[in-house]
Amino acid sequence: MLSKKTQYAFQALMYLAEKGKDEPVLIAEIAKKKKIPLKFLENILLELKNAGVLESKKGKGGGYFFAKNPKDVPLAQPPRREFHATMRPTFPRPPIQQNHKPSETRRAK
Repeated sequence: MLSKKTQYAFQALMYLAEKGKDEPVLIAEIAKKKKIPLKFLENILLELKNAGVLESKKGKGGGYFFAKNPKDVPLAQPPRREFHATMRPTFPRPPIQQNHKPSETRRAK
């Protein structure tokens, strides 16, 4: 099962791929169309930019776009590189013993 972060990253990348490389896409547009929380999406896209998957342009006409042809970006690249920590399996912690009594050796001095 993929984390929400990874699912949102895939949705954003697919949206950017559909839009093409011709012009940058605003974060707000991606967030609205894909129903992704804006602040969460900002962090995801920044990680993808730092990894070299995306580039950004500031100012009027700015936004995010692919650093290279989307066809050259392996689908597994974002989860393996940028989101590796969120994809590790988590295991439940053992239950805390409520009625644990200290051992006799701890009481003796």
